[in-house]
Amino acid sequence: MNEWTKRENVLRYVMLLYAIAFIVTDLIFLFASPQLYDIMNYLGSLLGLPPSPPFQERFYLDLTNSMMVMISFISIAIYLNPRKNLCLLPVLIISKYTSSIFGVLFFIFTEKYFSYIVIFLTDFPLAVIATYLYLWVKKEREE
Repeated sequence: MNEWTKRENVLRYVMLLYAIAFIVTDLIFLFASPQLYDIMNYLGSLLGLPPSPPFQERFYLDLTNSMMVMISFISIAIYLNPRKNLCLLPVLIISKYTSSIFGVLFFIFTEKYFSYIVIFLTDFPLAVIATYLYLWVKKEREE
């Protein structure tokens, strides 16, 4: 039985929450994308933003699913063994910062869809928390 440090345990349980969130979100993307678009368009309309185009193709859904499965796997791997698998966390962090940055860039330089802001509002905090935990656990290892 592994004895995890306090920091490793915090990281483990945050990664478990991330994995659950990523899996649930992926299932929503896979089975309720049109409804999700409708909700985001409704919320965007309350802010005076235009509706995003109707969801029609599956090409991007395939790519989204691939990424969600990958970051779910990373989260689960870190939960199971943070000492061995902490090296995977930068991949998740890069993924979340990338989507955050592009959500903002798309909003600024293309259409003003609420869904672009939602990407930033969800992924940026996840990236910041993961970055903090990564550095916090890594620092403990160096002490």
